[in-house]
Amino acid sequence: MNQLIISIIIFVITVILFFSGKFSLGLIGLCAAVALQLTGVLDAATVWNNFTNESVVMFVLSAGLMKTRLISNFVEKLAKLQGNERKVLWGCLIITMLLAVFMNATAAVATMLPMITLICERSEVNPKKVIKPCCDMANLWVGALPLGVGASTYLTTNLTIQQMGGTQEMGILDTMILKLPVLIAVSVYYF
Repeated sequence: MNQLIISIIIFVITVILFFSGKFSLGLIGLCAAVALQLTGVLDAATVWNNFTNESVVMFVLSAGLMKTRLISNFVEKLAKLQGNERKVLWGCLIITMLLAVFMNATAAVATMLPMITLICERSEVNPKKVIKPCCDMANLWVGALPLGVGASTYLTTNLTIQQMGGTQEMGILDTMILKLPVLIAVSVYYF
């Protein structure tokens, strides 16, 4: 059987199982990955290469953190700001920005999403007005400071420049200097 047809069949079965709600999403995803490997559509390295993807790990970590007292206390403090959309937004933005400095934007938002949803539900704030700004700020703050992800950005860029035959080099603070005006403008807009 053609690999395209096999892929479409596995995709359709996966979607049907997702919508059925009878099995956990993790189990369905794992079975789809195994099916792709067993049918020969993908080799083992391709199937399991991103199994420990940072975003997936951070989402699981976030779910675990939601069960701890630390996150519960933070959620309760922000939830007390009932109806005060601006303060709820500020609290979520600050935590998202701090996370984004040390990890990629997707992982930061995946970590914050359950918390944001719970905070908005309890404080009676529309989640749409908090999630979008948090996504924006996470994307802007990734690599902005020479910490976490930003500490290696200049090394990766310099390696790419050298591989392409260039002689210029990027300094560790160059990304921060370039992003600073945009960071300030967007931060002022949201705050």
